[in-house]
Amino acid sequence: TGNRVDLYPRVSLPLKWGGLEFNTELGGRETWYAGVSEGDGSRSRELWDFQTSLGSDLYRVYDTGWEKIPKIKHVIRPEISYLYIPDVDQSDIPFYDRAVPKTNAVFYGVSNRIIGKVVEKSQTRYHEYLYFKVGQTYDINELTRDLGPSSEPRRPFGLIASEFRLRGLKYIQLENIANYDPNQNHFQTSYTLLGLSDGRGDSFSLEHFWREGIEEQINGYLRIRVLPSLDLSFAKRYSLYTDQALDTTYGFSFRHQCWSLDVNYSETPTYSGSPAE
Repeated sequence: TGNRVDLYPRVSLPLKWGGLEFNTELGGRETWYAGVSEGDGSRSRELWDFQTSLGSDLYRVYDTGWEKIPKIKHVIRPEISYLYIPDVDQSDIPFYDRAVPKTNAVFYGVSNRIIGKVVEKSQTRYHEYLYFKVGQTYDINELTRDLGPSSEPRRPFGLIASEFRLRGLKYIQLENIANYDPNQNHFQTSYTLLGLSDGRGDSFSLEHFWREGIEEQINGYLRIRVLPSLDLSFAKRYSLYTDQALDTTYGFSFRHQCWSLDVNYSETPTYSGSPAE
């Protein structure tokens, strides 16, 4: 146990030239620990970091001829950034804090966005129908790492991370976040969400989360609008990795003007040594 004061001021210089956006940041970090239960009771850590980035939005607007969605905008944004954090001895920090790893890496990626101009009842708004981003980190520290007789080969190329979102004006939502390891040629993690809803207020969502060799879950959530002011809900989380339920929840929500009442009942079975509740 103990106390921590963390100061992290940063100064940045954002610049624009034509369609290019350039930003450089320099930060200094000072962390004080006092009243620490182990050791001499007080200590400190000093860090600094530097990062710079370059990006640009390339876009085109299309006329659809539709009354409700007259225009669609497609935006492509390539970007590259660099981050440096020096190697600092942090062996003396308390157990309740985390060390900041040394970093000397380049990130590069590209994102796509589809944005619609929506006209409803003489009101105009903008809706993002699709978002997709893919990027990767290149570790310069790993590239220059010294190799010994029994050392692993250098692997400077990091995970390929992707993020995908599809959102309709109504009814449907689809998301996926995944990480692919190019060094081992397989996915490491994946998260997928499917959401359905209607204009009445009913909704259903299904989640699937997977982490290689560690866990795999599927979670469902259902909400039914019985009355304009009353919703019934049901949720369940299930582990496909251990083939057992993680928890089940039943509930209802009653709303009236400026107040609401939510009641939920949950059942959690014995799992990984934890008692049932």
